[in-house]
Order: sequence, then C-alpha cells, then structure tokens
Amino acid sequence: MAFEVENLTEQDRLRYNTDPEMMDLSKIPLKRWITDKERDISIWGGMASSHWMAMAEGDSRWRINLRYQQKIFWFLVWPDKGSVKFLENPYIVRWKSIDAAFPKDLHGYSYEQLVEVLKDALTGFSKIEKGKYAEGVVWLLNLVSKHSFVAAARHSRRHFD
Repeated sequence: MAFEVENLTEQDRLRYNTDPEMMDLSKIPLKRWITDKERDISIWGGMASSHWMAMAEGDSRWRINLRYQQKIFWFLVWPDKGSVKFLENPYIVRWKSIDAAFPKDLHGYSYEQLVEVLKDALTGFSKIEKGKYAEGVVWLLNLVSKHSFVAAARHSRRHFD
C-alpha cells in the first residue's frame, strides 16, 4: 500500500493515540496526515519555529513527526536548496540533515532503521496538502521530496532530554 492523505476524525485520534506520553494526538490541532496503513506509518509536520524572528534569523528547520509501529518520534530536519517560488511545478523540497531525534532512547529502534523509515515517509510526505482553505477548496501542491542525509551520519544527531 502507498502513502495517502488521510483526514483525521475523532475516532482516528483515539485509535491512533497509542503513544500519549510522547505526543497526545487528542490534544493537537492536526486535521490531516500522510499515512501508509499497511506498514503502520504516519507522517506530519511543518516549520519547527513558530516565531517569525527565528525564521528571519535563518532557522528553517522542519519538525517532522513520525508515527511508526504505534510509537511516535520526531525529528528536526534541515532543508537544503530546492524550489524558491511556492507555485513552481513541481515544488521540490530537499532535506539536508537531521539535527535532532526524539525520544532519546528511540523506543528501542536503531537510529539507522528509523532514518530509513523517515526517508520513505518523507517521500510519501510529497502528497502533503498545501494552499488555501477557502470555501472548502484545497489546492494540492505538486511536491517532490528529496533527501541527501544518510543513516550513517550519526555524528550530526542530537537528542533532546
């Protein structure tokens, strides 16, 4: 099965809320995510900083949330050079490096294994919906996700306690 955009209902929030200590899905304003139900992988995210000043000072990291086999992880990922104009078709997002991974123990998974899952999920993330939500209309952006980081780059990994 492939990744698909899925609307999250209240029933879905309860069903998928399997790791509430890491992130309580019932309390975040998430409306859609990208999911591969067969492999039990879901991904969602956005800019890590919600303050314009940090972004103006160059903090362009994304916080990517990954739900894999009933556990939730999050990563801070630096984008690389890609598309500049929002209306470029396709709009290319390149991921350069992983700045942080959380939780510290990675729920017992190896870092390398999670990076491989993350790479696959970021490719699925290409289906993310961007645009204006006016009068029920959603503009789908033709997004292409590429990455240049490798699982072996453990020296760049940091954890937050």
